[in-house]
Amino acid sequence: MLRLEEEIFEKLKCLVNQNGYINTLSKLFVDNMFIKNNSEKNEELEKLYLKHQNSKEYLMRSELNALYNVMCQGTLRLECSKNIDYDFQYNETLNLCEEIHKSIFKYEHKQCDNESLQWREAFFYGSENQHTVQLKDFFKDKYSCDDNWLLSNKGFSISDTLKIVETLNGIIRLRLVNEQEILSGGKLTNDFYKLFLFTIDEISFHTDLDNKICSSFLKAFSSEDEIEKYNKLDDLNTRKAYPFLKFSDNQYFLPSLHMLLEAMYETPYHWMIKDDNYKGEFGNNRGAFAENFCEKTIKKVFGHENVYKNVEIYKGKNRLGEIDVLVAYGEIAIVIEIKSKGLSQEARQGDIDAIKKDFNLAVQKAYEQTVKCGLGILDMSSHKIKMNKKVLNLENKFKKIIPICLISENFPSLSYQVKDFLKQNFNKEIGRAYVIDIFFLDILCEYLDSPIMFLNFIGRRLRYWENLSIADECIALGYHLSNNLYFKDEGAFYALGGDSAIDLGVDFIKRRENLNYDLIDFKLLGLHTSGTLGEIVKQKNINLKLEHLELFDSLLIASEDSWHGINKAIQEIYSRYDADRRFHSAALQVQIHKFGFTFCIDNNDSVFCLFSIIN
Repeated sequence: MLRLEEEIFEKLKCLVNQNGYINTLSKLFVDNMFIKNNSEKNEELEKLYLKHQNSKEYLMRSELNALYNVMCQGTLRLECSKNIDYDFQYNETLNLCEEIHKSIFKYEHKQCDNESLQWREAFFYGSENQHTVQLKDFFKDKYSCDDNWLLSNKGFSISDTLKIVETLNGIIRLRLVNEQEILSGGKLTNDFYKLFLFTIDEISFHTDLDNKICSSFLKAFSSEDEIEKYNKLDDLNTRKAYPFLKFSDNQYFLPSLHMLLEAMYETPYHWMIKDDNYKGEFGNNRGAFAENFCEKTIKKVFGHENVYKNVEIYKGKNRLGEIDVLVAYGEIAIVIEIKSKGLSQEARQGDIDAIKKDFNLAVQKAYEQTVKCGLGILDMSSHKIKMNKKVLNLENKFKKIIPICLISENFPSLSYQVKDFLKQNFNKEIGRAYVIDIFFLDILCEYLDSPIMFLNFIGRRLRYWENLSIADECIALGYHLSNNLYFKDEGAFYALGGDSAIDLGVDFIKRRENLNYDLIDFKLLGLHTSGTLGEIVKQKNINLKLEHLELFDSLLIASEDSWHGINKAIQEIYSRYDADRRFHSAALQVQIHKFGFTFCIDNNDSVFCLFSIIN
């Protein structure tokens, strides 16, 4: 029989407030937030729960943050004795966290008919793929125009902040090297918490910043004036916004660098929006950040000449709307609408009306805007496109619109919400909307950096939208890179677990941090960029027609043997052409997928392809 959530939470409070629990909490953070490397350098890679997010033996970041907040709200007891049973505290924490998860969802057979409870569970325990390196980079871009405000009102700048973060990261990694006995299963000591204890003097020394600047930073992110009562796991967690715990005027405790980076990304918004003299300018800066980021990231894929920002659609003198970012690529247009709207606290606690209201503001309105503008650019004969008040004369004759709704704030379980709440009308000309956040867009463009591969993945993902169940878009991308997102039986229902997102997340961190680790060899990336076909797939400047995209879609589901066979056939007709300068062709049949190709080389030294379905 499951105990009530409130009863378990009270048990958890009592446990967390036991003497010496800060050492147990520190060990939990180390075990769940760091992965040990067995190389001679013995470096540590923050894994952000990736490896163990689906394991009962490990805690998610949201659970760790909740434990930290509970501990901070109680009476911190550091007078440790030799009789503390740290093993009991550790294991009992895992047991109670597992029990409270079951109690929230009220499932004994993993079933629940209460919609509110389902969303509570999805929001608190859902996967989060905001990586540390992204938060650090995005913080710099998001508040780049607000640097003077930070310096004047908080006493530190963006560059000061980044220096302090790098210093804290370096100190933690060095300390971890000296704690190998405990990390390898040794007995927990009474001062293990000092792994995460920092002094202003220490930070000032390593950053070469004035003590006053370091003190201002630590105070800003350790406010004790904002504390909210915390009676259940998904109550407002004040410690996420103010992650430093002040021990003394010179000492501060921080068990998670990721928590600090999340606070850096989100908390300054609340400071600035309260400043009546600045909130207007800040609102403009906030919107510009997301648009600039999207433009810069999409250009990596489609090239500078095919991407436009803040495009206005006119019919006569009437302005129909504005496209935040437009990709004009042959006969295909990607219409991107960006919203800076996060999920409210009421919604996170399962308030269905609040969930629907937030979704409407963040997604539904964005979708409707993309469709309205998409219809306009499909009919170029009666509409004008302007950018910077000047008419934009695009030569494209669009036949396909891909709407993308992009969110710049934390919006958990987004894929599930889109499936449940988004009302859309799609057809051959205006496709189904792809709704993602900027964190995923960053990852997507990192790996699929050619237009063909980018469009192919989005097409596949949306094709399987109704019959593919995933908690996060990184799962679909990770699966695609490893296995190719293709299912022979399109009428069947498929559910993918989080394993594919784990490899993707770890590899992404390695890439961005330039760590000395072997990158993961994703099968699809290696295959689809190999040979003559791979060179074609990687091209950015193609006047892409819809039939070309259909051709590439068919090519990109070919097996490894078929792909190599096609490359070999193309090389063969090239060799024959080089020998006699005459027309040559090669026909290939891909039986498993029931289609075929005929590749031809003409006297202009170019290869072209004919595609047919095999009856």
